[in-house]
Formats: sequence, C-alpha cells, structure tokens
Amino acid sequence: MRKKHFYFIVVFLILIAVIAILGTVPNKYFEIAGGGAGDVNYSLSGSDVSASDVGIPPNDSSTESESAEPTSSANDTKKTTKPTKAPKGKLAYLTFDDGPSENTFAILDILDEYNIKATFFVIGKEKMGKQYKEIVKRGHAIALHTYSHSYKKIYKSEAAFYKDLEKIRTLVKKETGVDTKIFRFPGGSSNTISKKYSKGLMKKLIASSAKKGYIYHDWNVDSGDGGATNLKKEKLLSNIKRDCKGRDVIDVLMHDSGKTKQTTVEALRDIIDYLKSEGYKFLPIDEGSEPVRHKLRK
Repeated sequence: MRKKHFYFIVVFLILIAVIAILGTVPNKYFEIAGGGAGDVNYSLSGSDVSASDVGIPPNDSSTESESAEPTSSANDTKKTTKPTKAPKGKLAYLTFDDGPSENTFAILDILDEYNIKATFFVIGKEKMGKQYKEIVKRGHAIALHTYSHSYKKIYKSEAAFYKDLEKIRTLVKKETGVDTKIFRFPGGSSNTISKKYSKGLMKKLIASSAKKGYIYHDWNVDSGDGGATNLKKEKLLSNIKRDCKGRDVIDVLMHDSGKTKQTTVEALRDIIDYLKSEGYKFLPIDEGSEPVRHKLRK
C-alpha cells in the first residue's frame, strides 16, 4: 500500500510540474495579434502575416466558418470592407457598375479563373438576390451605386440622394449580410448633370457624405463601355491601355449591365492578361483603399 501511495504522489508531482512548464511557453509561436475586428494579423513563429496573405477574409468577431452561406438577416451583419494592407507596387482595382445583371455570373467565373477579386458597385435589383449573394460568397467587395440610378431622382436634393443611397444599403445588407458605406456617385463626383436638378449639390454631397461616414470612389481608367452599347472589345482594351499609362494605382471602370455590355464580358480576359503583363496586382476596394477622386467641376 505504501508503494502505491508513493507512486501516486510521484505521478501527481510530475503532472503539476508539466502544467507549470506549459504555462510558461511564450505565445509568440502562435498568436493572434493586432487591433479590432477585421484587422487581424496572424503571427507564426514570430513572423507577422496579414490575414489577406493567408487567405483569411476580414470580418467581424463572428466565428462562423468561411464556407458558411452569407446571412440574410439585416441585424446580423458581417463587414467585408474592413481595411487590409495593400502590397507595394502597381495595383489594379477592377470595378463593375450598375449590376447585378444576367452577366454577373459570367464575370464572376472569369475572375475565379484568375483568382482575382474585384468590386461591384450595385444598384437596386430586387429579383437578383442570388447575384448579390454570389458576389460576396466568392470573396468580392460589394459597394453602393444608389438604388434607382436615376439622375432626376437622386440629384433633386441631399435628402433625396441619401434616401436612395440608404435604400440600396439596406437591400445589400438584407441579401448579403454586408453593411458597407463605400459608394460611387452615378456619373462620378465630377458629373455636371446634377446641376440640371440642383445647382451646387455635388459640393454639398461630397462634404456631407464624409460627415456621415461614407467613402466615395471615382475612377482613373475608363473602359468606355458606359457610353456605348456593346463597344467592340478591342476598343475597350485600347481605352484601358491608353488610360493606364503612367499610373501605378488604377481604378478601372467597367459595367455589369447585361445585354448592352456583353462585349465587356468578352473583353475581360484580355483586359486582365494585359494588366498582369504590365505588373499590376489586383485587389478589391475596402475601407483602407486610397480613393481615386475626380476634381469637382464648376
């Protein structure tokens, strides 16, 4: 009996020693460091690796798996627009306005082929919930382009603009769970058509949008597809080549508008191939992206 008690005491003391030793192992061998939700750095063996570098999408404090379907609840949102650190060198932000449309899935499939993430500035399409969801599910940024995209309606007054903008924000949140304040003015911030409905409105909107926490993005490379129906894909590419010259950071304007922009889909692979050959890396727009902005026209 004494031997059994002796062995028991020895084992007990060994267990205590092991627990004490494990409690002193430094966390640097695997730790999650950094600030708030969506701005997480993963450290492996003391070497900092950003969440984007290891393919982990920025989100809130939710623990849902990466493969989970986006929630459709407006009260249970996950923000995919949190800032990530942009790599050094030439950067390209591919953006698609006016969607979703019957072309959305084809665009997404091409982007998947190249493992490229883009940004979709969407408008109100109540019957295209699947497209909204798929944009987010495949890891792209979804942003706002007003609900109606009606110049007459949105540029009537500040109140009218924000009413329309909030409507698309609510729809996007409902369909995808994403609550974003990144947006693009229809016609861009330099548009002059707004003067037809309310003089001086753009200056007011630019100032008030910042106060409300919104972030607007224009573009500095124009494919030209917005001004024509099915512009030849060779022309789309040549327009992009022209506007890219001398620019290290580009925001490329294209449209996801269905049948009238079919050639944009057809040209997309050539556009991506060209930009890759020029050394551009591709990123979606998030809250940390430096906005491209036009000069306000008088």
